Amino acid sequence: DALSKAAIWQPDVILMDLAMPGLDGFETTRQLRQIPALKETVIIAVSARVFDEDQQQSLAAGCNGFLAKPVQRKKLLKSLETHLKLNWRYQKQPQQEEPESALETAAEKIALPKETAAVLYELAIRGDFEALKQQITQLEQMDEIYHPLLSKLHHLAEGYQIQQIQTILEAHSLKE
Repeated sequence: DALSKAAIWQPDVILMDLAMPGLDGFETTRQLRQIPALKETVIIAVSARVFDEDQQQSLAAGCNGFLAKPVQRKKLLKSLETHLKLNWRYQKQPQQEEPESALETAAEKIALPKETAAVLYELAIRGDFEALKQQITQLEQMDEIYHPLLSKLHHLAEGYQIQQIQTILEAHSLKE
């Protein structure tokens, strides 16, 4: 099924899971490389097995690159940039507005529980912004004391500002 769909769609890139039912990713890649329209298609192997032999075997089968599961957004984007010769352009974020009051500034400094900060941090580094925004929304409804901080995190998540989110959450995991 993957072979026929790839031949029809002719994508620019294929993320190939090496552990698939039926044909494994190695054999599927070999067969994809036999299809004339897909000879130059970028194929990036994806696997939870990160042994050198698996990486070498995927390259020998015809993959252009290898990513370990769980795939991290930053590594995926870097791999796409390299293999597709992309030049990412980032939207400049407008300057942050000054806090309306000293109370709001103080509220942002209230530490999140370490476990909560850790969950949000993990979602951010995985690049799962939808789950991150859902988690933040749930937390906002549960405890208003964290609302200014969570609102700021939600705004950053809307803009996919992973580094700023990580910086804030790292600081909060050190508090308490």
